[in-house]
Amino acid sequence: MRNEKIYIREKRMEQRRLANKLAKELKRPVEDMCLKNNKPLPILQPLQGTLKEKDTKRWSQLDGKATADVLMVLEFLHTFKDAILIDESVIPTFEQLQRSLLNDPEHTGSLVQLTMALLHQCLCDPGVPAPGPWLHCMTGMKVTDVDVSKGNYSEILRLFIWARKGFKCETSKILDTVPFLALKAEQKAEILAYLVNELVCSRPVCAEIEKHLENLATLRRDKWIVEGKIRQARIEHANDGSDTSTNSPMKQRLKIKVGNTEKDDDERDSVKGDNDSVYGTESKPTCRSDTAIQRKMKELTKV
Repeated sequence: MRNEKIYIREKRMEQRRLANKLAKELKRPVEDMCLKNNKPLPILQPLQGTLKEKDTKRWSQLDGKATADVLMVLEFLHTFKDAILIDESVIPTFEQLQRSLLNDPEHTGSLVQLTMALLHQCLCDPGVPAPGPWLHCMTGMKVTDVDVSKGNYSEILRLFIWARKGFKCETSKILDTVPFLALKAEQKAEILAYLVNELVCSRPVCAEIEKHLENLATLRRDKWIVEGKIRQARIEHANDGSDTSTNSPMKQRLKIKVGNTEKDDDERDSVKGDNDSVYGTESKPTCRSDTAIQRKMKELTKV
């Protein structure tokens, strides 16, 4: 019994040591030079911010802030197009949006459609606060009841910006007399970025973000469970490999027990034979079947 306790304690210590070793290996940072499939980094081309006009030989370009606004708008549209119910055909490419902001007649239609779609979603949520002088159009109808079209979207856009800011800012003052398409490229990009920032706090976008966070938490939990199972399997595999050796303490202990049981059986048979000879009775030969030996081995291994 003492040897068994010592063996069990040593086995537990070995398992703990292997588990700590595996945990250290998993937490060890991997350097870039140690990666097996180390691929060269791609060479990224810079964004082409300059566009040559067809009629003249002048070069038109967007400044850094306008380019950043364009990239933010496109990223938002591609990420939350399903949440805000915008058709993918309405979303222009970077070059198309850039050309439309620079008043390219071939691409101004895509800019108008995109602005109308974003404005319609902004009127639905977050909406226009009431009451206020911005609640009614020049026709006397409420802003939320008017259908956004190509003829009135500049006026509705002016009222929406006025309502959300709470005062007449520079952009809303300019839209009093100048339509949206006649603004500068930087001003149009700023208005698109403002509409996107208003939509970020809308209920559909917040619900979409929460759904993605829940999915991410579920994936992380599944990852931890799988990693735990893999770690446990590695530990069991290492323990099985150590027990299969011929000089393992388990096999030596089993051999000793089997030898002791065989000796006890032989002594018992010899004593029985002596008693039979004394009393004049014949002893029947004892034969143990293979099944009995296997059963005995199973009982010993369970212990």
